[in-house]
Amino acid sequence: MSAEPTRSAAIAADLRDAILAGEYAPGERLPPERELAARLGVGRSSVREAVAKLAQLGLVEIRHGGGATVRPVADANVEVLRHLLVLSGAPDLRLLAEFMDVSALLLTS
Repeated sequence: MSAEPTRSAAIAADLRDAILAGEYAPGERLPPERELAARLGVGRSSVREAVAKLAQLGLVEIRHGGGATVRPVADANVEVLRHLLVLSGAPDLRLLAEFMDVSALLLTS
């Protein structure tokens, strides 16, 4: 099995990082599938699968006929945290310290 991510996984990762970096604000709609597919040179099914992955993470809400709307990061799945920690390529020390504080509180409860 190849370690290379699927096309939809790579698209999801790019969109996830754009959302986490603030390129898409909470409440903002992502570009339509057709537009994203044309921009990225991929099929709409790859984009649809990528957006579904973002919905599983809690980063977007998909409405039938209404597209995908960005949700607040605070509403996202805890799995998003690891991506937030290294969004700029290096660990965000402030966020890491906050995570460690919360972890310590949870572990001592």
